[in-house]
Amino acid sequence: MAGHTPGPWRIWKRSDGEFITTMRGDVAICRLLPPHARLAANARLISAAPDLLAVLQAALAELAGDGIGAVVDVLEAHGRAVIAKVEGRT
Repeated sequence: MAGHTPGPWRIWKRSDGEFITTMRGDVAICRLLPPHARLAANARLISAAPDLLAVLQAALAELAGDGIGAVVDVLEAHGRAVIAKVEGRT
């Protein structure tokens, strides 16, 4: 099975709809259907998926190596940034 399209991803608003795409816009991950109350929140969460995966992979790698202190450092440094992206604060 092939892997996912590498991130980062973004929300791209075009005249024909909203899409989750790669940063360059050369690959569409998905098209967002007609707006509803949760569309923007769902789009932010989907577009952050590669970032969430990267933070989890980094935390697990640190846990296997340097232990829990390093995991806390990874989560502090990168986890808050991803949460801000998902919550629309960036």
